[in-house]
Amino acid sequence: MRPLRLGGVLIGITTVPTGGGTAGGWFSEGRVLLLAMRGDFCWPPAGTSHGHQRRLFHGHGQADDPSRLVPNPARRKADKEVRRARAEIASAEAEEGRAALLGMATDNDVAQAFAEARAELARLEQQARAIPSKLALSKVRPGAARVDDERKRIHDAVRMAVYNAESALARLLAPHYARAEDEARSLLREAYKSPGDLEVVERQLHVRLSPLSSHRRTRALAALCEALSATETLYPGTDLVLVYSVKEQ
Repeated sequence: MRPLRLGGVLIGITTVPTGGGTAGGWFSEGRVLLLAMRGDFCWPPAGTSHGHQRRLFHGHGQADDPSRLVPNPARRKADKEVRRARAEIASAEAEEGRAALLGMATDNDVAQAFAEARAELARLEQQARAIPSKLALSKVRPGAARVDDERKRIHDAVRMAVYNAESALARLLAPHYARAEDEARSLLREAYKSPGDLEVVERQLHVRLSPLSSHRRTRALAALCEALSATETLYPGTDLVLVYSVKEQ
C-alpha cells in the first residue's frame, strides 16, 4: 500500500497480523499503525474544523430536512451538570456514612453544606427541565447535509481500521504494561504525539521516539517498538525496513 494522506497529514502505513477480517481494500494486508508525521495519529487530524472534516470525506452531500428534530446540545450540557452534582453529593454522603459508622457525629457546618448542595442540585434539575430536549436541525446545525452513502462507507472503513489497529497495539502492550487494561489507549495516544527522529540507515528507516511521561510508560513503549521492529515491515512504496526504538533518557 502507498502512504495515505488525510487532510494534509501524511500517515505511515505498516502492517501487523490481527487475526481478524479486513476493513476495506486499503487495509486488506493489515492495519494502520504507530507512525504519524506532521500531526496526531487520529481521525480527524488535530485542528481540523468540522466543515473541513465534512469536505474531506463527505463532500457536499444531500440537503437534510431542516425541520428534523435532533438532540439539543444545551440540554445535553445541562444534564451533564446535573449528573456531576448528583455524583458529588453521593460521594460526600458515602464519606459521611463511613464517618457515622466510626461514631463521628455530623456537625452543623456539614449539615448546612449538604443542604446547600441539595438546593443547588434542585436548581440545576429545574433549569435542565426548562431546556427542550430536542430542537429543529436548522437551529443546531444550519446548512447540514446528509452524507452520501459511498463516502460514508469510506469514512467508516477508515475509522474502523484505525480503531482495530489501535486495539492490536494495545494487545501488544499488555504483557509489558501492568495497567494496560485501563491505560493502554492513553499510553498510545501519548506515543502518537511524542516527537521523534527519522533516519535512513542503509536499507532501514529508523523511527526513534522520545521518552514518555513516566519510566514505566517508556519501558512499555520500548517493548512495543521491539515487537513492531521484529515484524520487519517495509515502509510502503519503498524497500526500507521500519525499525522502531525509544531514545535514551
